Amino acid sequence: YDCFGNGQYRSATGYRHRHKDALVQIVNELAGKTLCHLLIPTSHAGSVDYLKKFIFRLEQAVSLLRAKNPRALLCIIIDAADNAQMAAEEIGEARAFIRDLLREQIPDGVRIVALCRSHRQDKLDPPPSALSLELESFGRDETAAHLR
Repeated sequence: YDCFGNGQYRSATGYRHRHKDALVQIVNELAGKTLCHLLIPTSHAGSVDYLKKFIFRLEQAVSLLRAKNPRALLCIIIDAADNAQMAAEEIGEARAFIRDLLREQIPDGVRIVALCRSHRQDKLDPPPSALSLELESFGRDETAAHLR
């Protein structure tokens, strides 16, 4: 899931930080691969409701994957997670979906990967148990090889 959304994450018509947008899109992409039930947004659901339904559908998806391969992992990758939190704060919301998701009990066999700029990790308020890895820049030789 891309929280940056081609730079539209700050636009009212392109919000990508809300639970009702992000979690619904992720679930429905999994549903499109027949791994879980669809999630239909409703005006009556709040952030907690979306998190509960999201976790349930992760359980469905990983169960189906593990029925075929008991060692299967379902990885949900959230790109530009720091941008989601920044967008939430800019409109007076305390928490983007990713901050809440990182604090949830995630089903066995599921991994949540949140990508952000190193100097903005604190925006995500990850739990102490979260594994933090810093990606290093390419060296000159690596960059030259990549360009070729």
